[in-house]
Amino acid sequence: MLDYLIEEDQHDWKTFRVTAYICYFVSKTDSNFWLPAITIGIVYGGAFLVLYSAAKHFDVGKFTLFVASMMFLATYWYYDQYSGTRNGLAFSIATTSAYFHLLERRYIPLCYFGYFLAALTHSGGIMPVGIALLAAFTFNTSGKFINGALIFGMAGGGVLLPYLAEVTDIEFFDKVGQRALDHSSRRVDDITSLGTNYIVNISFIALSFVILFYISYYFVNSEHAPELKRFYKFASLCLFFATGSAITSGLIFMRFVRFILPVIVPVLFMVGMTIQREQLATEGDVRLSYYSNPSASFRYRISTLIWIVVIAYTAIHLWYLCAGSSIYGMTFEYLEY
Repeated sequence: MLDYLIEEDQHDWKTFRVTAYICYFVSKTDSNFWLPAITIGIVYGGAFLVLYSAAKHFDVGKFTLFVASMMFLATYWYYDQYSGTRNGLAFSIATTSAYFHLLERRYIPLCYFGYFLAALTHSGGIMPVGIALLAAFTFNTSGKFINGALIFGMAGGGVLLPYLAEVTDIEFFDKVGQRALDHSSRRVDDITSLGTNYIVNISFIALSFVILFYISYYFVNSEHAPELKRFYKFASLCLFFATGSAITSGLIFMRFVRFILPVIVPVLFMVGMTIQREQLATEGDVRLSYYSNPSASFRYRISTLIWIVVIAYTAIHLWYLCAGSSIYGMTFEYLEY
């Protein structure tokens, strides 16, 4: 039966076979509820693996790790992942692989395999995979041109991918190219019509830029800079690509803001604040406030404000997640068989 469905290209399974095999595996169980359960387990497991690994690698304090974890839980859209399955799963695999590939530089063959799985799980998976590979090859170059180009990346992808499909006659490019055209044709008001949900997404990407620019000094100028610059490049490219997709495709914008940024932004925050703590231990409060590098001094002086903003935003977003987002309409029923 699976071979027949793949041959008939049901749900594009001839190209995105990872989803086909997952569904086939779930069909062998006694309940279809295993599909969202497995998906949620992989997604949340991957996110907490990244957070725990980063905390261990940089000796992050327990309170900082707790705040970063709560930020992830508050800003990740559980119901959208639960109901959507494929795109969030592809993004999760790609993001987890990108962290170990770009920052810790461990399990690199496995990371490339993760990129492969992400690309064959959903057409959207090719976007974070492409950004991760771009970050790996351009981390030593200035990001201004690349970031600017990514603002309009979706429109360019909608033209390039169909061309590659025609020239190479590769079905994968054809499927992804069709999806890119579909996403590029989505009007901006498709997402703005969501009202409060749209405002929440905009607020989170604004906070993400604040955190990115605040910790940029520590990622570029600290003793950890050589190992951090690849992941910093990946994070900045994701942010600028998400901003650009808000212009060209509201659906892609929402997926990046709801599935990718909630994982990478808490990592940026807790690692950056940990490096700041190390500088404080080395230079002392007075020297860091008044006699250190002006950029470092300024960041230290407003560190309390940054903590307040992050904690307050996390608390408000967590309240919204439970009281105003799509999760509010969820119902849990016990079914007897």
